[in-house]
Amino acid sequence: MSDQIKSITENQYDSTLSESDVVLVRFWAPWCPPCMMMQPMYKKAAKDIGDKALLSEMNLDHSPNIARKLGIRSIPTVVAFKNGEEVQRHTGLLNERGLVDLVNSI
Repeated sequence: MSDQIKSITENQYDSTLSESDVVLVRFWAPWCPPCMMMQPMYKKAAKDIGDKALLSEMNLDHSPNIARKLGIRSIPTVVAFKNGEEVQRHTGLLNERGLVDLVNSI
């Protein structure tokens, strides 16, 4: 893995969860101000997290079925998966330190 963030679609969702033991998915939309505020923090956190987790993001305007499946009603939402299973969720703005701490707690 690297400090890059993988943008995924509904079609890539299941396969992305199997790419790493720990996967963080940031659910967002371009019209959401807190989502846009969180974007640079997510990029910085990716550098700090490195190989501990795969960081990905999904635009829910293009992926409404995943939002329904996971019961996401507010964005931004970050969901942490371990071995394909949801283990933690945070709704609302989360800074770089919070993102790193989330991964380190898994």
